[in-house]
Amino acid sequence: MIRRVLERLFSFVLSTVIFGWVAAPIHEGFHLLAAKSLGGGGRIDLMWGGYGLFAYTGLAQGWEILLMKLAGGLGTAVVVGVLWAISAYQLRYTLWELDDVAGLALIALLNLAYAPMDAFFTGQWVPMLISALFAVGIWTLLYGKRIIVWIAIGNGKG
Repeated sequence: MIRRVLERLFSFVLSTVIFGWVAAPIHEGFHLLAAKSLGGGGRIDLMWGGYGLFAYTGLAQGWEILLMKLAGGLGTAVVVGVLWAISAYQLRYTLWELDDVAGLALIALLNLAYAPMDAFFTGQWVPMLISALFAVGIWTLLYGKRIIVWIAIGNGKG
């Protein structure tokens, strides 16, 4: 029983980490796409820790910078949200993919919550922490009990 619990916990954590690593370049790519669409440019630096940094150039207006900053989180939330919706649809037939569905939901919510923080506040860590706490709170309401039951018992219907 302990082995099954550890396998499911590992599966959920691994799924979430992989989705986060995939989402990081998408997030930074949406910043770059917005900057280029608005007549600017920039550079993306991706780190092995699963995050990236975007340095923009050539955006003069405040509203251009605001749109560029919003684009990363909102664009990624839409892409990952579509993947989440497709995966969540499968749960009607089987709970086999609950770890992936919950992981995608968490990454989508993290990006959605981070977008306004990135746009309206300076500094990286405090806005990131506030948005992460908000996203994890919403995720817990949506999937917390189901994922715990799925990990511990094996059916996520709880």
